[in-house]
Amino acid sequence: MKFFISSEIDGRFSQNVPDKFRRVRKSVESILNKHFLDKDYGANIKSIGVIPILIRTDLKEFYKERRLYQKKQNSADYRLYIDFEHFEKANDDIATNLLIQNILAVVQDLGRKVSSFDATSLKNQIKNLFPLHISPNTH
Repeated sequence: MKFFISSEIDGRFSQNVPDKFRRVRKSVESILNKHFLDKDYGANIKSIGVIPILIRTDLKEFYKERRLYQKKQNSADYRLYIDFEHFEKANDDIATNLLIQNILAVVQDLGRKVSSFDATSLKNQIKNLFPLHISPNTH
């Protein structure tokens, strides 16, 4: 299974958030794909697109979350919010944690939508890959 990570970012005011996300994304996506590329968690899902939305609160009405499972394409495309202000102030470790939390939310929701998808195993393995970035209250 392959992870594709991109973003929808409000970068009009500064390059800080886009640059930070790019750094964090490259690292997380590389680790995930090295570990999960040859793994199968059921439902014949071949790819999970994680596209966090990082926008200021006043723009949320223009960017809606999306939770899409495409059975015929064997893929999922998720666009869930990450708190822009929190991410903007975060160092790279905290920013990584915010991205991992977003990915875990995607996996959990996909497991809820697709009963034959083993979301629990995938979530546990992601948590094992990023143990320093998982808060105690993670799902």
